[in-house]
Amino acid sequence: MVRTPWPLLAVLAVQAALSASMVRTRTAFGDEALYLSAGHLEWSHWLHGTQIPEYQTWFSGAPVIYPPIGAIADSVGGLAAARLLSLVFMLGVTSFVWATATRLLADRRVAFFAAELFAALAPTLHLASFATYDALALLLLAMATWCAAGVRGGQHVIRRIAAAGVLLALANATKYATALYDPTVLGVMVLSSWPRTGWKAALRQAALLAGITAAILAVLLVLGGSGYLTGIRVTTTGRAHGTTTAALVFGDAWSWTAVVLVPALIAAVVGAVRRQWPQALLLAALALSALLAPADQARIQTATSLNKHVDFGAWFAAIAAGYLLSSLCR
Repeated sequence: MVRTPWPLLAVLAVQAALSASMVRTRTAFGDEALYLSAGHLEWSHWLHGTQIPEYQTWFSGAPVIYPPIGAIADSVGGLAAARLLSLVFMLGVTSFVWATATRLLADRRVAFFAAELFAALAPTLHLASFATYDALALLLLAMATWCAAGVRGGQHVIRRIAAAGVLLALANATKYATALYDPTVLGVMVLSSWPRTGWKAALRQAALLAGITAAILAVLLVLGGSGYLTGIRVTTTGRAHGTTTAALVFGDAWSWTAVVLVPALIAAVVGAVRRQWPQALLLAALALSALLAPADQARIQTATSLNKHVDFGAWFAAIAAGYLLSSLCR
């Protein structure tokens, strides 16, 4: 039986209380209506052959993954139930930031600070209180990273790599933009296993993970058809440019994530000063992940959904930030 540490339970309780207070608010969010209605139509299509719009050509995630799941919750308890499902997903995300920090740095104090920082972020509370596919995508990404962090030689290496590959592919399919963090997951695997297995073995393991992920995604694209390629191009790889300046994009991202970004970057610098290179590189990879979404959206000059996207990188940066706070406590 797995025992959940009481500090984590305390963090989850506070996160749940803060997010639950927003679940019942009478806010209108168009994405929720779109995804839940698409989910209901997908069920009608599967069960009764109903003709439905080609959501795959313009959704930024596979319409057959989150929307049907959200629609089930909506059928049970309406919008509030669908939002509570996102809350459950985000509680899982916080649990995995604890578990991943423990695996990477072998310190419960680091795990506590990482979970605490991530749970209190405004984007985290936002994702936990709205019925969108971001919470599920982030949960799958967090689970994939946790599996990747456990690949350090010993038993069940192939099993863990395979699990990480499946979860990472599902995260990418659920929300295409999560592919931005695939290099971070690979980096976590290499830099965490390098000191124990050597860099050649670590690189081979990362190559296997990348191959499994790519193979699964290729199969899914073949099964889904060309409409999914259109959707990926329109919403992600070939997204139309906007008019928002890079300064405004980075300014907004800073206001939401500075509390984890600053200590995360300092942690990487401290590791480099101490010449603890494997750990310093790992901390740097985690910290710089918080800049991926802002940099990508600054490139195409848009701040659309930035308040959601920055939470993906903040999840990684929170681990590095937790390391610094733990070091200061010593």
